[in-house]
Amino acid sequence: MDTKWKNIRYNKFLKSMVFAMAVIFLTGGLSLTIYLMDNADEYIEAAFEKSYMESSSLKYKLDTVTENVIALLKNYKSEDFIKSGGSLNSDAKNYYDRYSYSHDLRRLFETFKSRESESIDYDDEYSEIRLMEKFESEHSKEVEYYKTKAIDDELKDYNNLINKLQRIDGLYYYTSSSESYSHIKSPESSKDFFESQPVSLIFDSNGISVSSSIKNANVESWENYLLSELNSASDTLYIALGDEFIGPESEKWSKSKKILIPNLYMLLSLALGFMACLSYIVYAAGRVELDDKIQMIATDRLYVDVSIAFSLFAATGLSFIAGDTFNTFRYFSFVPCALAVSIIAVSLVSSVARHFKNKTLLSHTVFHKLFHSISLFFRRLLNSLPLSVKMMPTPARASDLNEILSGIDRIKSGELDYKICTLTHGVYRDMAEGINSIADGLSAAVSNELKSERMKTELISNVSHDIRTPLTSIITYVDLLKNEGLDSKEAPKYLQVLDQKSTRLKNLTDDLFEASKASSGNMPVNLEKVEIISLLKQGMGELDDKISASGLQFKLGHTQDKVYAKADGKLIWRVIENLMSNIFKYALRNSRVYIDIAENEHSVQIVMKNISSYELNTDASELMERFKRADESRSSEGSGLGLSISQGLMSVQGGDFKVEIDGDLFKSIMTIPKYK
Repeated sequence: MDTKWKNIRYNKFLKSMVFAMAVIFLTGGLSLTIYLMDNADEYIEAAFEKSYMESSSLKYKLDTVTENVIALLKNYKSEDFIKSGGSLNSDAKNYYDRYSYSHDLRRLFETFKSRESESIDYDDEYSEIRLMEKFESEHSKEVEYYKTKAIDDELKDYNNLINKLQRIDGLYYYTSSSESYSHIKSPESSKDFFESQPVSLIFDSNGISVSSSIKNANVESWENYLLSELNSASDTLYIALGDEFIGPESEKWSKSKKILIPNLYMLLSLALGFMACLSYIVYAAGRVELDDKIQMIATDRLYVDVSIAFSLFAATGLSFIAGDTFNTFRYFSFVPCALAVSIIAVSLVSSVARHFKNKTLLSHTVFHKLFHSISLFFRRLLNSLPLSVKMMPTPARASDLNEILSGIDRIKSGELDYKICTLTHGVYRDMAEGINSIADGLSAAVSNELKSERMKTELISNVSHDIRTPLTSIITYVDLLKNEGLDSKEAPKYLQVLDQKSTRLKNLTDDLFEASKASSGNMPVNLEKVEIISLLKQGMGELDDKISASGLQFKLGHTQDKVYAKADGKLIWRVIENLMSNIFKYALRNSRVYIDIAENEHSVQIVMKNISSYELNTDASELMERFKRADESRSSEGSGLGLSISQGLMSVQGGDFKVEIDGDLFKSIMTIPKYK
């Protein structure tokens, strides 16, 4: 099956079929979206609502009606009030509010104020009021013209609003205020009449009430709005929506819901189909049968950023056509445009995928080519200059030359960490960087040599103690075998001891060399994505026999199902295995061992806690030293290298390892970089 799939997955016919399907899915999705916007846009939420009485559409219409009715009561008040100029705020003490009804009048006043301020100093608190009075006296005709025009516009808006509300069948309202302004569109003004309607909103001295027929109504929102606009002590507002309103609107809502449900399922199906096809297109882009190389096509010659710009331009054109609601032939023109944009979009994604796989996504752009050309021009211009010109002395270059000569003397005298810094670029900068690189190389070589010598010294000084014990045993039992002979009754016992001690000596030698490699960093590291929780569970499964034999209860704690770290799987398991081995050797029998896994933005932390069976009367830092053991009598089989090896292995992976001691509680903490 796998072989068959490998043979057909990059088939040209299959790729063409999937491309065509992706275009069809995208075109259908775009066309269906426009259809829904036209036929159910106002009731788009109906797909997720149970009835019209709990719909957001009803709440929105009640909000709109309430705002309009309040505008009649508080802003316009009455036709006589508007004609008297009462709505123009003519008594305001600053010109911006006083002339807010006319931008031209404000500009005329600003010009007047600028001119007057040059000759008269208006610096007291009434200066702007006196200035406005003088302006209105000298420009009375202009002020009267703009005021009359504003009043006419207000009257027109007032009458338009009245007519708009009058045309809404089934809408009833009654308003009154302390200023004796009232508006009514209702057979009667009694509160009982309004409360008897299917939907009502009541505001008076008794408070605010919304009819219970509106499901999930946010009464607090209406209450805050009405209290900010009206006076509960003197203003009255009754609004109701009768059956003549609710019936037709509910029917429209139901019709929209019937349109929406099947079409939304269809839209979801088209989206899923398109994503599936697009995933295959990205996967197969640039691949052909029996060839691992990425194959580019003719359209890939077009620069990536130009392709993206062209696609955005096409999408903008499509949006313009979609938004042109007055175009009679919109649907006939939209579908071909959607088809064209879909072909362009899918082709663009395929082309970007090929460039990404070919590692030319950034280099094959107009911006990159232009930047490269400009950079190349200046490099060639600089390189064409003769060396004598490049090194022509200037105050800055002379300072750089002195710095270079001084730096050479300091590096020559042993200051390998010294860095030469130059003020200028060019030849002197290149020369300084070259000398710094030589110094870095020398410093690294010296450090490596010192480390090697230190390791040799440590190896000689530390290995003698733990090697001498098994070696002495081996010599002793060999002498016993020589004296008593292989036919002796004790010979098998002697041979068993020799086998144990030689194995112990071999293990100690292996640990020693591993510790040496880990601390020097001289070991291969393959950093990859490692799932820590699975690694621990698998390892504990492999050590199940030892866990059962130890009598310890292991408790694994983690808040996430999966935790990923950037580490070498083999090395991190070696560290965990070392720590588990220490737990088996030194943990108090029949106690609990806690292994907690936590992560933050940058790292993953594994904490192992156990109660020691030995008295821990030493510093945690000392336990990290080679051949240092918690069992000071050295009666256990440990080598004293496990923690040192673990520290070295964590270090080469870019992590950290430390131990903490609190009484008899021993805690080992591993910190590993998080995989991102």
